[in-house]
Amino acid sequence: MNKRGKVFLGGLTAVCLLMTAGQSAFAGYTNQNFDNWTNLASWGTYTNVDGWIIFSGEVRNKTMWEDPRSEPYSGWLNDANNNTNSNLRTPLLTNGAGTIVCYCYNKVDGENVFSVQYSTNAVSWTTVSTMTNFSYANWVCFTSRVDVIDTTYVRFLKVSDIGSGQYLGFDDITIGNAPGVEFSNLTNLPAAPTVDDSVYIYVNARLHQAVSNVVLTARYRIGSIGPFAGRTMENVSNTLYRTSYPIPAGYIGTVYYYVEAEYDGLGTSPVLYPLEGSDNPRSYVSTGSSGTPDTRQMGPSSRMTGLIVSEIMYNPIERQDGINLEYIEVFNTEPVDIDISGYSVAGDIDYTFPEGTLLQARKQLLVAKDPASVQLLYPVTLVYGPYDGSLPNGGGTVRLKNKWGALWLEVEYEDQMPWPIEADGGGHSLVLSKPDYGENDVRAWSASARAGGSPGYPEYTYTNVLDSVMINEILAHTDLPQVDFVELYNYSTQSV
Repeated sequence: MNKRGKVFLGGLTAVCLLMTAGQSAFAGYTNQNFDNWTNLASWGTYTNVDGWIIFSGEVRNKTMWEDPRSEPYSGWLNDANNNTNSNLRTPLLTNGAGTIVCYCYNKVDGENVFSVQYSTNAVSWTTVSTMTNFSYANWVCFTSRVDVIDTTYVRFLKVSDIGSGQYLGFDDITIGNAPGVEFSNLTNLPAAPTVDDSVYIYVNARLHQAVSNVVLTARYRIGSIGPFAGRTMENVSNTLYRTSYPIPAGYIGTVYYYVEAEYDGLGTSPVLYPLEGSDNPRSYVSTGSSGTPDTRQMGPSSRMTGLIVSEIMYNPIERQDGINLEYIEVFNTEPVDIDISGYSVAGDIDYTFPEGTLLQARKQLLVAKDPASVQLLYPVTLVYGPYDGSLPNGGGTVRLKNKWGALWLEVEYEDQMPWPIEADGGGHSLVLSKPDYGENDVRAWSASARAGGSPGYPEYTYTNVLDSVMINEILAHTDLPQVDFVELYNYSTQSV
C-alpha cells in the first residue's frame, strides 16, 4: 500500500501479457518505446521531441548495448554510485495518470531499485510504488497504479543498487489515462455498529472534468457468501458521498462492502474501490444488541424437560443465491449441562443429534437445513444438521424427542393470525418469548425484533420511540371535497 492509500499491483499478469503481444492494455494512454530517439551513448540529460526527459541517462541501440525490447533503442538509468538522481520523466499528462506498465533490464547481475512517482509541478514528488529488479539478461514486466486525475508528471527514479555497473534499462512504457473517478477514505459509520444500528457507507470521490453521468453505488453483502446488494450514493459535501439509504440494522456478524462508479467519458467504466471490488472488499463487524434480554424467555415451557425450542425460522427471506436459512434453536434453561446424544428433532423435519452432543448450561444450539450457510451468515458455532424435510411455510410441526423416542416438546405453528405474521416471509423468526404459557400456545410466541432472527443469542428487548406510533385511522375511496388520509397516533408521553 502506498502513501496515498492506493494498492501497488506487482503482478498484473494479464496486462503484461497484452503488452507482450503488442496490444494496449487500456484505452487512452501515453507510450514510450524510445523508437523516435537518437543514439545517446554518453551519460547526460536529454529531452526528446515528445517531451520525455531522461536525467543522467543514455539511449542506446542494439549494437552498442544490450538488445532493446523493441527496436531500435532502449533507455538506461545510471549506476547509483555515479548519480543519485538518475530518472526518466514524462511530459505533463493532461489527463492524469492511471495504470503503468514498463519493462526493465539489469545490465549486469545484481539489484536495481526504482520508484514510480508523480508531481503536479515537477518539483515535489510523491512515491506510489518502489520496485526491485533482480533479473539479469531478461526484460521483466513491472506494473503500478498512480490513479491521479490532476494534470501531472510521472517519473521513474533510480533509488539504489547493489553492485558495480548497475545500469537499469527501460523500454515499452505505457501509462494509461487516469480513471474518471479518484476514490479515497472509504469508511462506514458508525464505525463499530451493533445489531441495532443502521450503517451508512462514506467515500471521498473526485471526478475528472472529462466525465459525465456519474453514478456511485455502494455494494454490500451480509456474510461471506452470496451476491452483493446495492445502495446508491449521494453527494453530501464537496467530494464526500454517502449511501442514500443505510445498510439495514438487524444483523450480527461481518458485512462486506466496496464502491463502484459508472460514468461516461475518460477512462474505463466502472471503477471499483478497493480496486479488486468484491474480491477484496472492506468490512465491518456488527456485534450483539445494546438492548437487554428478557429473562422470562429463558425459562422452561414444560415440566418434562429443561430444554425449550426457543426459536423457529420457518420462512426466511428468499435470497437471490438460493441459500436456505431455515433453522430451529434449542435452549438449555438448566444451570447444568445436558447430554443430548441421540435426542431428535421430529415433525416436518428429522434430525438425530450425534453421540457426544453436549448442550451447555444456559446456552443455545441450532439445527439448520444448510448448516454451512448459516455459519457463514451468522456468528454462531453450534450449528447441527442438515435435517431431512423442511419447515413448511404454511404452518407446520416441530417436536423434540429424547433418545428413547419419548415426546418432550411439540409446537404446531401457523402462518396466520393470531400467530405473528412477520415470520411468514418477512425475514423475522418465531421466538418463544413467554415459555410459561407452554410451547404449543400461540400466546407464548412473538416475532423476532430484528429481521434475520437472533440465532445463537437470546432475544433482546429494545426501547424504540417509534414503537409507540400506530396507524389510528384510515379514510379511503373518498369523493371531493373529502380526500383520502392516514392518521398516525403517538400514545407515548414523548415527542417522536
